[in-house]
Amino acid sequence: MYSTVISLIWISVYTLPRYDQLLHIKNASKETVWAMYLMITIANGTHSWNYYELIDRTGSVATGILQGLRAVIVYGLSHAWYCSSDSAQCFTVYKGCGSLIVITCVLLFTTGGGLSK
Repeated sequence: MYSTVISLIWISVYTLPRYDQLLHIKNASKETVWAMYLMITIANGTHSWNYYELIDRTGSVATGILQGLRAVIVYGLSHAWYCSSDSAQCFTVYKGCGSLIVITCVLLFTTGGGLSK
């Protein structure tokens, strides 16, 4: 809810007064822009809802572990898709070490899950 309010304030205070300056697509109408904002709002709301459902069903630790695994996947995809155009997206030794630590912890958490039962 907070992000929606902040987004609406930003749109009202910054975007709308500079609409003609910011809009570079010649055939985009105001309706198209508002439809995109609506889609982003719905997508963010859906993402938040699902995230909190995941926390409720699996617990905060498991959700945190999944977030770490997601970061590793993002590092890999960023390297594959964007390294040639932006060197900051390339896989580095530090990202590799961090990824190994995350993958190791995910494996330990997964295999150790049966021990607590």
